[in-house]
Amino acid sequence: YLGLTPDQAVFDKHIANLGPKLDAYDVILSKQKYVAGNEFTLADLFHLPYGWLLAAAGSQILYDESRPNVVRYE
Repeated sequence: YLGLTPDQAVFDKHIANLGPKLDAYDVILSKQKYVAGNEFTLADLFHLPYGWLLAAAGSQILYDESRPNVVRYE
């Protein structure tokens, strides 16, 4: 990204740290349609670019079927 050399170990560490946070989002999204409730808000807009960056970096963590509500949200 941006011509920088990635450090795979750092990337993997942060992806591993993201897993438990996505588990929490999955619970939240099991009860409501969006992050802050049932209406699309600034909270959702804040999350959109980060999802795109994860995919651009080669991570498929947002598409892990063990978190169906995160998959639906993305």
